[in-house]
Amino acid sequence: MASILKVDTITGVTTAGSIAVTGEGNSTTTNLQQGLAKVWIKYNGTGTIAITDSFNVASITDETTGTTTVTFTGAMGNANYSIKGQNSDGSLHLQVIDTNQTTSAYRQRTLDGSAQLADDNAVYGDTHGDLA
Repeated sequence: MASILKVDTITGVTTAGSIAVTGEGNSTTTNLQQGLAKVWIKYNGTGTIAITDSFNVASITDETTGTTTVTFTGAMGNANYSIKGQNSDGSLHLQVIDTNQTTSAYRQRTLDGSAQLADDNAVYGDTHGDLA
């Protein structure tokens, strides 16, 4: 019989901010907090850029053609977090994340098939790492 668990807060017993989840096969565990996206965004990068939807994003700044800075609402614990970017306008575009990311922002660039900066109408990004 299936069960339903309804709670507002989950807290670890040994460490309040650490919850272990047993993985497939019941042989390994994963830390729940490490597996969650800390920031994600979808935005329109053409014309007047605008956030379509997001989590933990304070703002975006149109730096120049194909270059946008994403600023977080809540800072990351350090600048060594992982970022993934993508687009979906049907063109052959490549997402490049600058290596000068900070604890409060990162710069995302979109390149076209000729490796030139290009605006894109549907740009995505998600960030994994430790929050401050």
